[in-house]
Parts: sequence; structure tokens; C-alpha cells
Amino acid sequence: MKEKIHTPPLHTGPAECRYRRAFFFLMIAATVAMPIASLGFGITWDEWMQGHYGRLILRFLFSGGKNHDFMTFAETTYLYGGLFDTLTSFIYGVVFDSLPHFLQTDLKDTVRGISNQDIEFSGFYETRHCFNALFGAATICVTGLLAKELRSWRSAFLALLFMLLSPFFIGHSMNNPKDIPFATAYVLTLLGLVRYVRELPDIKRSTAWCLVAGLAMALGARAGGLILFFYFVLFVGAEILIRRQELRPRLIRILGGAFGLALAGYLLGLVCWPYGLLNPLLNPLKAFQTFSNFAGGESKILFEGHMISSTHLPWYYIPKWIGITAPLFVLAGLIPSLGLVGSVLRSCEPRRRLSIVLFAILFPLISVMITRPVLYDGWRHFLFIYPPLVCLTAVAWDWLLDSVPSRMRKLVLILLVVLCIHPMSWMIRNFPHYTVYFNPLSGGIQAAHGRYQTDYWGNSLRGCAEWLGDYIKKNRPQRLYLIHAHGNVMSTFPYLKRALGQNYIPYHQAPKEIREILKPDYAILMTKPFTPEELKQMGWPLPGTIYQSQADQTTLCLVVENPESIYSPSIPLNPDEKSALAKT
Repeated sequence: MKEKIHTPPLHTGPAECRYRRAFFFLMIAATVAMPIASLGFGITWDEWMQGHYGRLILRFLFSGGKNHDFMTFAETTYLYGGLFDTLTSFIYGVVFDSLPHFLQTDLKDTVRGISNQDIEFSGFYETRHCFNALFGAATICVTGLLAKELRSWRSAFLALLFMLLSPFFIGHSMNNPKDIPFATAYVLTLLGLVRYVRELPDIKRSTAWCLVAGLAMALGARAGGLILFFYFVLFVGAEILIRRQELRPRLIRILGGAFGLALAGYLLGLVCWPYGLLNPLLNPLKAFQTFSNFAGGESKILFEGHMISSTHLPWYYIPKWIGITAPLFVLAGLIPSLGLVGSVLRSCEPRRRLSIVLFAILFPLISVMITRPVLYDGWRHFLFIYPPLVCLTAVAWDWLLDSVPSRMRKLVLILLVVLCIHPMSWMIRNFPHYTVYFNPLSGGIQAAHGRYQTDYWGNSLRGCAEWLGDYIKKNRPQRLYLIHAHGNVMSTFPYLKRALGQNYIPYHQAPKEIREILKPDYAILMTKPFTPEELKQMGWPLPGTIYQSQADQTTLCLVVENPESIYSPSIPLNPDEKSALAKT
């Protein structure tokens, strides 16, 4: 018996209309609120590098492909697509009249040079964060629309709500320029693919544009976007085989149209990727192979209370991270998901749409568990599987509400509300430290401290830097201050420089002869560089601590005055030393 392709909606009537209105109201609210909230987040580890990479791509494009500075900057950065970085650099350059400055080729492409350039570009990182948040909001919206394709507007509303109450994802949405745009592209491609399979052989124009945009954004974000072209070929090919009798008369047209969409997505994805443009056939494959075999140098990762080599992490590293950081409504939703899958397999519902979402979750997860590549920073590199996972659990909760007897429905709703309260209250209390959320099953951030990486990207550095800048400005005499800070220099440099101006010198940028006789006046320190044993021996938080940045009473970062436990005490500056430091 042939499966119906255009299945009527499972929900109709006033209730479905209310959920549809609630979905769009919440979507608009999130689109407005998230960019505003992003202004309170810090500059993460790689942002200075990604921001400058966008400028180097602009140099390449505006020089007609002649300027290849991008190839010699920051090791393997050129292997990444530069869609987000090029877009934000171009828009900022146009709006703030900085584009001519971005295109200068005589600027020092060094950490020190970039730092001093960036401080001149007021609002550059704030602009990037706003666009990052818009990508996050788009991911959330598309996740809801994907849930609607699978079931109903109630599913869409639940998916949207679940995404907004996912602290880990929301935190990364504010200042993660690598993984969030790829997550946007991933779920957008899934939405286009689900619609494409349903609509064959008559594809709507909106579906074609959705699919092309998703494929292009994925390749424009990272070489791993090639995997979505594989998804496209796999599921369109499977649909053609399953419906071969129906589709055979129009097979040539279908194949031609599919090839045209894939080619358009591929070529558009290369527009902001200079390395890909230099050889569109081979270089994307080389980049994909490089990242598939990426060694990245061995480093020690804190996992389950032990420092483990990044090359020898256990096979369950990613599943464990999902299990301890995903909100409980997502984990609990996996139980009715099993019932949902069984129901779909037994009924005439469009099972192939659900199979696309399931495959998009399980294929990357199983692959990483088998191949066990180098991993670090929790599961941020696999954030792209979270939207389809939330989509699945939202549809499962919706299915459960329809499946239980009416007298049980209120209990299910109460349970769902209770599960939503914890992450919502946690986000209210701990803004902007959302990426260090650990769910109650794991014991929260208090239990995770010393067992797992917490603020591995240094978001808490901003709060300490701003506090220290104000503290020195208000309470200390005007003189030069040497300040040491963990993390990338750009995570603290702008905030201290804006507050102290010429009175601030990053400790590592001072001349060697100065550092041999002077030690930092202050240190901004995180837990990341230390082992759990070292933290215990030092007595974290350290003696001399004058400020702590915390999440749920757990210290993420602190400011130490005259940090004797790590450095010898500061020596007063004489005029000659001040002059030498001023020249740096």
C-alpha cells in the first residue's frame, strides 16, 4: 500500500492556532532579546583570531583574489569557511566606516598588533556577538519549524521553548562564532531536506531556497559541511528508490533539479572561503580530510576528575557530556521518544521524515564513538546535533500528551513544567555564565567543579577584568600596572585598556628585562590551567583574592592582588622602568 505523501496535520482547531501564535510571539521575543543579552558576554578564546580572519578574507575578495595573507595567519585557520567572520567584518566596516582600515596590508598580523588594532574598533566584538545571537535565534526558530514538519504547532512551540531553556546552547549562541553558525546551517538543511522529500516531485521554491541556504551556510562555516551533501544524496536517493514507480516518469528532471540545488549550495558556500575558492574541487576535500584526521597536538582534558590525554578520551566522552549538561526535559523526553518511534513505524505517519532527524542525531554521535577523534572543550564541536535532538524530544512530549488518558494529561504537564523550572531559574541567577550549566543529575556546577571542564572558553574573564579596571581606577594611584591574565589576551585586554588606558600593560607583553625584575601587580586567574590536585594544594580561591566571578557559589575566575602564591611580590616602578614600559 502506497504511503500518503501529503498527510493532513495531526492537530487542527483553535488550540493549534493558539500554539501557532504563541510560537511566533516567542520567536520574535527571542530574536529581539538575544542580541541585547549578548552584549553582556565576554570575548572567547578564538574570537580575536576569527575576527581578524574575516578581515583577511575581505582583503582577498577586494584584491580580486591576489592577497593571500589568510594563508599565513594562525596556522590552520584558512581551512575553515569564513562566512560568519566575513559577514560581520564587512557589515561592521561599512556601518562604522572601518572598511578601508580593514583592507590595509601593512598592519601587523600578530597577537599584539591585533590587540591594539581591535581596541580602536569600538563595538567590533559587540557587533559580532549580536550577529552570533541572531544565528542562535535563527537556529531556535528553525528547530521549531522542523518540529512542526514532524507533528504540529504544539511540537513547534515546545521545541522553541526547550531551546530557549537550554543554558548551554544559549550561552554558546552569544559568542561562539564557529559552532553556532554551523548548527544553524545543520538544522536549516534538515528542514529543507524534510520538506524536499515530502514534496517530491514538485518542489516548492521556498523549499529549494531553504535547502540551498543550509548547504551553503554549512560549507561556509566549516569543511564538515560536506557531510550534509552526503545526507542530501542519501535521503533523496532513498526516496527515489522507495517511490520509483511513481517518480520514474520524471526521474531525469528530479535528478537534474537535485544536482542543481547541490551545486548552487556548494558554490555559494565557497564565496567566503578563500582556500576553497583557490581550488573548488580539491581544497574542500583536503580540508575535510585534515579535520577528520586532526591531531591538534596532545593536551590534557579534565574529565571525571582526571586529567586525560585528548588523544585517549573514552568512547562515551560526548554522550556523557550531553547527559550531564542537557536539561532534564530533554533527557526525560528520550523515553517517550522510543514510544514515538514505535508508533510511527506501526502507523501511516510520514516515517521517513522522522528517519532524517534520527539519522542526523545518531550518525555523528555513533561515528565519534567509533572513530574517537581528538576532542576538547566539552561537546561544543557537536552542538549541531542538539537542535534535532530537542526537535525529537519536543515531538515526543507532544505525542505523549496525546497518547496518555485525559486524566493523566495534567500530571504530564505538571512534570514538564517542573522540569523546565530548574534551567529557567538557573539562567536568571547566573547570567552570563550559561555555558557552565550542569543539570541536577550531575550534581550541578558545584559537583562538576574539579571533575569536568567548566569555563574552558574564558567567558568569566570579562567580569573580572571590568571589576579590576574599575577598582584600580577608583582606589589606586595613577601609575603603570602590570596585569597577568589567563586565556587569550583579547579576553581581558579591551576591558582593562578602556578603563586604565596607558596605565595598563599586559604582563606577557612587557619586555623580558622588565619581567625579570617586576612581577604582576594583579593576576586574573581561571581554574582551567590547573589540575584538581594543584587547586587543592594552592587553596582555591587563592590567598590575596579580592574578587571572584561565580556561578552558583562556585568560583570560575578570580582577581588576585600581588599574587605571591604564583609570582613574587611586585617591585615599585622607578622612572626608567616606567619609560621602558611605556614604549611597549
